[in-house]
This record gives sequence, C-alpha cells and structure tokens, in this order.
Amino acid sequence: MKINVQYILILLLISSHSCKNSDSIKPILDIEKKIVETPIITNEFKLEFLNDILNNKNDSLIYPFEKEPYIDYWPYKNNGNRHDIRLNKIVGRDANFVEYLDFIFKENDTSYISNQLKSNKNLKISNLSMFGHKSIDWNTIRYFDRNDRKINIVSEDSIERLISTIKESGQLNLSKLVFNKKLNKAYISINYYGRVTTEVFYHKENEKWIAKKVFLHQIH
Repeated sequence: MKINVQYILILLLISSHSCKNSDSIKPILDIEKKIVETPIITNEFKLEFLNDILNNKNDSLIYPFEKEPYIDYWPYKNNGNRHDIRLNKIVGRDANFVEYLDFIFKENDTSYISNQLKSNKNLKISNLSMFGHKSIDWNTIRYFDRNDRKINIVSEDSIERLISTIKESGQLNLSKLVFNKKLNKAYISINYYGRVTTEVFYHKENEKWIAKKVFLHQIH
C-alpha cells in the first residue's frame, strides 16, 4: 500500500508540473499569434509600395498629366469628425475617417488603422530617391513655429528656385497611406499640386499593386 501511495504522489507531481509548463507556454503562443495577426508595417515596406505604384507611368490616377512630379508626403491626423457626408454614405452610418477605413478593410480593429496613420509622420519620403524618384520634404526646407510664423531652414533664394522648378515639374502629394493586416490591400490619397485629388484602394495581385476602386476623384 505504501508503494502505491508513493506512486500516486509521483503521478500527481508530474501532472502538476505539466500543467504549470502548459500555462507558462500559453502566453507565449498567444503573443506569437498576436504578432502574426497584427504585423508591423515598416517604413521600408511603405516605400516599396510607393515605388511600385509610382513606377506605373501609365496610371492616370497617379500621373494625370504628362510630367514627372516631385513626390511629397503629408501625414494625416484623424480629427474624429463624423459629419462627412461622403464617408457616411459609404459606411451607411456616421463614421470618422478611421472608422471609414476600418469598414473598407473589414478589419474590425480601429486601433490598427489609427496607429498606422500616426506612424506615417515618421515616413521619410526623401528615401524614395534610392528608387530613382524625385522627392521633396518641406520639413527639411521650412517650418512654422508655435506662433505660426514661417521659418526658413535654407535661403529664400533657394526656396524660390525650388518652387519655380516644382511648378514646371509638378508636385504629387501623397497622404492617408494604410494597409490591411494581410498586407495585400492599401488605401492612399493622391493630390496633384492642388489640382486633382484622388483616393484609391489598391489590391496586390501577382506581386503587383493594382488600383481596384476609386473612392474620391475631385478636380479643384
């Protein structure tokens, strides 16, 4: 009988140890699953996407005019406005821009969308030059202080020459860049020097990004 009791105790200890190991493994598996479901979107990935769509010179949504413009990126801040008739009509209810994108992507994760918009302020569009694109980052040229005064980082003559060159070539302003979790869909706003604004939904097919739907096409 004594041997049987010892045997039972050993089995209980082994079972208890196994349960503890199982509990200790579970959080790790949960973390790994979360990483897979919520991928980290790097600036390198964003630049590769931009290079892909910008290389399509036949895309009239990006190149409405026969020019090779300078590329700029404008970070977008969601103001929480739910009174945009255009967005509400698409969603079918009152929705701000983040909720609208979440509806488009069908992610059911507004934080994922919002965090992308916030992280875009760190995107250095000047790095597109390594792909051969002309780019311009106005933050490296001039900025506005707390009193809304314009502060030039370079000389006024240099800025005037740059503006003159941009007027000849055009300027393509990109904004609102967001991806879905599978990284095969993207949404972006394209503004050609204040003359044409287009918001486009891209799908990745056969390793190429294809414009699938236009949600806004406005001529100023």
